[in-house]
Amino acid sequence: MTAQSNEGLMDIHDRRPLVLGAAHANEWLNPELSASAAVTLLTEGAVPADEFDWHPVRQPLGNIRNNGVELIQKISSPDV
Repeated sequence: MTAQSNEGLMDIHDRRPLVLGAAHANEWLNPELSASAAVTLLTEGAVPADEFDWHPVRQPLGNIRNNGVELIQKISSPDV
């Protein structure tokens, strides 16, 4: 699930991941969860963007055909 970017993430991407903590994830998986409860869960239970660690990645990472350890090696500049 994604939402519009906010909190300064627009310079990275126009979408941001909606990540639920363990307790909220278990609620999400409940087959009896109502649509309105699901919306509340996503809007109020998503982990805030400032709790993530953001790192620059190499451009080839955006292509699913690329694979290799070099794609996950730490880089120091987003210009790489």
